Amino acid sequence: MEQILNKTIERIKHNDYCIGCGLCKSLCPVFAITMNFSYEKGQYLPFVNSSKCTKCGICLAVCPGDEINHPLLHQLVHQCQPEDPYTGSYLKICTAHSTNKDYREQGASGGFVTQLLANLLESKAVDAVLVCGMASDKIYEPEGYLIRDANELYKYQRSVYTNVFWAKPFREIQAERLRIAVVGLPCQLHGLMKAINLKPELREYFRFTIGLFCGGSYNFQAVDKTLSDMNIPVSEVKRIDFRWGEWPGKMRILKKDGREILTKRGAHFRTNYLPRCFFCFDFLADLADVSVGDNWIEGAEKGENIVVFRKQKIFPYLENIECNDIDVGDLYESHYLRSYRHRFTSINRKISNFFHSKAPNIIPYEGIKTTWKHKLYALLEYHQFHMQDASETHTKLFLKLKDIYFHFVMKNESKKRDK
Repeated sequence: MEQILNKTIERIKHNDYCIGCGLCKSLCPVFAITMNFSYEKGQYLPFVNSSKCTKCGICLAVCPGDEINHPLLHQLVHQCQPEDPYTGSYLKICTAHSTNKDYREQGASGGFVTQLLANLLESKAVDAVLVCGMASDKIYEPEGYLIRDANELYKYQRSVYTNVFWAKPFREIQAERLRIAVVGLPCQLHGLMKAINLKPELREYFRFTIGLFCGGSYNFQAVDKTLSDMNIPVSEVKRIDFRWGEWPGKMRILKKDGREILTKRGAHFRTNYLPRCFFCFDFLADLADVSVGDNWIEGAEKGENIVVFRKQKIFPYLENIECNDIDVGDLYESHYLRSYRHRFTSINRKISNFFHSKAPNIIPYEGIKTTWKHKLYALLEYHQFHMQDASETHTKLFLKLKDIYFHFVMKNESKKRDK
């Protein structure tokens, strides 16, 4: 049992740094791993069959929950180190949106991702695309889905903010030798690139990577607590859409009786992050061919994306997409790149160690600058990540004080420009 814990994915699960992506299951050569949804943890978790396991170490080698060497992975993907450690390597940065009215209005932001995927499918550049979506009959079990027809993409628009069994179709991809475009969170792409580093033949299948800006993923306890506060039994819920309606969107709860309720994602969606998210260095999906997020530039048009183009190979597939170049400083200000938790993982690791909590081994780029402001903010974030059981009154008060600190102290850090 000790060998299973130390030499397999069970170690990551034991330390609470599993993100539930399922890469370990999908790449296990002896089919010794299953992925089950844990209602206790509110997320997918892997389980190792000790009688089948050969302790080969592949599951640990591809896991994005630990041992992330960003300089090494960046070199693998981009064949260089980033000139700007806050953004990763890029060719240009734009605001963008689909000129297809339906894609733009139904998307979480500007419909860029859906339009790009449609272009890749319709031009036969790929055989299928891998996207995330909520299972139609299970509000707790979002999964990865292979889509081969551009007309089906509308079903998987909008964001999924929770733990996802993302790699579920990987064996099908390999068995059918499909050329794939992947849409993934930064951590999911970490796992994919670790897998490609271990098994270079996988590069033949995964032709395009679209990364999503990510501030963190939630477990489903956030959903449970929100429904409980609203006196809505889980048994009465048919579907949950985390972003619905006009940008920036509200959370939609669709009940089985046909009624729908629109509400904001409240305090529970700021205190039920996956533990691994506290240490995440990668907000902008640096390892993707193109990275996409919301446009939060002050005065920006509603329903637009910010897009960071990192590879030339994306440019031939921008039909029906309107792009306008912006300065990197706009990206800094829009997403507070010098202020937010991401990029300061070294501080977060030290704080975790100070409180005798185990921290995953995540190696950042060189050149990240920190001050006492970042250290204090990291301490506040550590408390935020460990207050799931706090009272609602305590939680709301703490989050309000933290927001005040961010607004008056941290926010201006991202407005500074290098001389």
